[in-house]
Amino acid sequence: MTDANGVYIGTHYAVLAGGGYFTTMTLTDISFTGGDIGQVLTFDLTETVQIDYDVRLFNEKIGLNKDASNSTIISSAFDASTNSFPIDSFDISFQEFRDNVDVSNVASVGAFVRSFIDFELYINKYFYFADGFNSLLKPNSYDDLSNNTFDAGAFVSLLNDTREDTSGNNVDAFNGIIQLSGINNLLELLSREDTFSNRTDISGRFLGFLEGDLILVNPGMSLTLQLVIKNETYLPSTDNTSVFTLDQSYNAPLLLRLQNLS
Repeated sequence: MTDANGVYIGTHYAVLAGGGYFTTMTLTDISFTGGDIGQVLTFDLTETVQIDYDVRLFNEKIGLNKDASNSTIISSAFDASTNSFPIDSFDISFQEFRDNVDVSNVASVGAFVRSFIDFELYINKYFYFADGFNSLLKPNSYDDLSNNTFDAGAFVSLLNDTREDTSGNNVDAFNGIIQLSGINNLLELLSREDTFSNRTDISGRFLGFLEGDLILVNPGMSLTLQLVIKNETYLPSTDNTSVFTLDQSYNAPLLLRLQNLS
């Protein structure tokens, strides 16, 4: 089922894709990586990062082009003699994913909604500091944590972050891929079983992906928040270094909710 905001909660069927994006954030420092798979299983989607993703982009990957309504096929690489598409797997690079996601596409940030608050509690506990995270950090550092709010805006800001390489050039802070394989068998299963209640033609493999299909990327996304400590005032008495790093990792599967968006 979905909640009042249309966010999936509880157990649902979803197509399993592999890997995802790995994120390391030193207040704004990030990197990504990915993997592969391709099955239909049941999952609890409550804590997933849920993104409305254009179904047209999936179909174009397998050589299928439809009209503006996404209902009429304009051209297709589908081979009726073999009942299959010539492309049985495809990748989604981070750059492609980022370029097709804005705030309006983010239905839920899932388990990440608690990450900034949990990180504050972790730091306060480490230093036995009860006066609040904003009193412990310099104001410009604290601003990087979006006033403790991890929402759709914070998520998209991370996706669009850049970093400086060794030559001093600004480059994308992310790389990596999502991979989906066994596509012909997958489309056959979805057509035969009508897993997502959006298909009526049991021989409809040629229709490709449809609005309402759910693609779960697992393990999905891993966000690591890091705090580099440079102020000796707050170092534990047993620590003899002048600089050290505290970090915490937060994980959430990524759910791509295929929609007619273009």
